Amino acid sequence: MTIGGLSKGRRLKPMPILQPIKTSREGLSEQIAYQVLDLIASSALEAGSRLPSIEQLAAQLGVSQASIREAIKLLDAWGAITVRHGAGVFVAGLTENLLTIPFKVSANRSDRALLNLHQIREALEPDIAAIAAREHQPEHLHEIEVALRGMDQSVNDPETYLKADLEFHTALAKSTGNDLFLIVIHPIIDLMEEGKRLTNRSPGMLERAQAHHWWIYEKIKKGAADEAYEAMRTHLEGSWKEIQLRSKPYSIIDFKPSKKGLLSDQVVHKLLDFIASNRLKVGDRLPPVEELCAQLGVSRTPVREAIKLLDAWGVITVKHGIGIFVSGPTKDTLKIPLRLSVERSDKAICHLHQLREALEPDIAAFAALNAQDEHIRLIEQTIRSMEKCMDTPKSFIVHDLAFHAALADATGNNLFLIVIHSVVDLLQDMRNLAVSTPGAPARAHQYHMRILENIKAKNPNGARQEMKSHLSQTWSEIQSVID
Repeated sequence: MTIGGLSKGRRLKPMPILQPIKTSREGLSEQIAYQVLDLIASSALEAGSRLPSIEQLAAQLGVSQASIREAIKLLDAWGAITVRHGAGVFVAGLTENLLTIPFKVSANRSDRALLNLHQIREALEPDIAAIAAREHQPEHLHEIEVALRGMDQSVNDPETYLKADLEFHTALAKSTGNDLFLIVIHPIIDLMEEGKRLTNRSPGMLERAQAHHWWIYEKIKKGAADEAYEAMRTHLEGSWKEIQLRSKPYSIIDFKPSKKGLLSDQVVHKLLDFIASNRLKVGDRLPPVEELCAQLGVSRTPVREAIKLLDAWGVITVKHGIGIFVSGPTKDTLKIPLRLSVERSDKAICHLHQLREALEPDIAAFAALNAQDEHIRLIEQTIRSMEKCMDTPKSFIVHDLAFHAALADATGNNLFLIVIHSVVDLLQDMRNLAVSTPGAPARAHQYHMRILENIKAKNPNGARQEMKSHLSQTWSEIQSVID
């Protein structure tokens, strides 16, 4: 049965057929949500398309309307759909805010929140500037310049300047033509607001920052990728020095609950703030629902709604009959928003590789600086596991993913772990083909060994360079498969 839906142009468009739900360990609502998510990711459902009614979906899938409602709540929490009360449920457009909550939670679970955010900016933004220099279009330059003019006009108004500064860095990410950079960098810059607010009070700081911004723009405008890279790197170094002078890099990031909007949304922010301010660790138990209601002065309904949202985001785990516990970051934390972005791009594999190319050399370098004995043992274990399955590409890829995740864990920066795990995992199908080419596993193994040697030697530059060479080799193998 085909059900009609509304497209962007409000014309009736055939609704792709969903498959009846089968018995599974996975909950019904999760199965439904993932089916809809796959249709969105494959572009079978476009941004702005209206989903069928709850009654129609229930009939098509052979499930209860209650299960459909639960699935819609999950999809809404993931940012995949927008619920317009009285109008219907629509596929959401691409948004750069999808990762803000997961990033806030992950950043605040560390004793070095601002430092972790700065490190991931340091890994991403110089590459963003370089790619923008190569790939920008005239409309991108116009958007960057508009942001710069706004910053020029607000150098005496730090709060207004902050907003224009975010617009500038967002415009740079758009100029790469790679939606993944936009998705990842926006919440990071947004979360750095606390540090930026401190530095903006320094005499002459905004003028110095603005000179850097114009310098970066000029390099991008003339297409000088290497110079744009260095200009951004210099800008970030200067900003971080100012932050270090005026704050501890171990600050808790405020969640800023809104006074408007749904009560459940306000409860979400209160619970996030509770987790952050109490330094709750993975596995720590939250107060029971009744106690949360009493502390917040609200009924059970908004608290339950907030808990469902936090569970969907992977922030907490609800163990029925036992309690509510703080979750650890998982590979799925970012996989859903990244997948929604990747599948809408004609250059999906290239964009994923660009993001890896920006992140992983710095990950290797930070691992060389920060790896403890247990990290090195884990990296060695993943390499030994790969050695045992050189002739089994699919098994090799599983351990290869574990190797790259172990490197990210060794950085001491949990943001690297949750981003890179998702990116490498999304590339898995293509890499299954790439490693099937003659000699590919052996070549990868050699690079892995050299990266490990540099980490053991505490040589960040050597580890960075070996990772760059490894990614270059991997990309040439992927390209041979694509071609």
